[in-house]
Amino acid sequence: MWAEMSEVLAGVPLPPTEGELVQLLEHTFARLVRAPIGSPESSIFVERYSHGGMSTGLVSFAFWQEIGLPLSRARYLGA
Repeated sequence: MWAEMSEVLAGVPLPPTEGELVQLLEHTFARLVRAPIGSPESSIFVERYSHGGMSTGLVSFAFWQEIGLPLSRARYLGA
């Protein structure tokens, strides 16, 4: 997911505000996994991320809500 987010957003200028960054990331997330980041499920299966193994292909909503997006926002604020 990180790699695909990076590819999709490569060349996209950083938004001028933190709020616009959050909107961009949430929109991109939803477009890639076909579900909003605030989904009540714990995870979603995405076939193209399935490469073998026990949890392969699963994208955790909690991870992206609690770690992925906050980390991206912190990096944005530090830039």
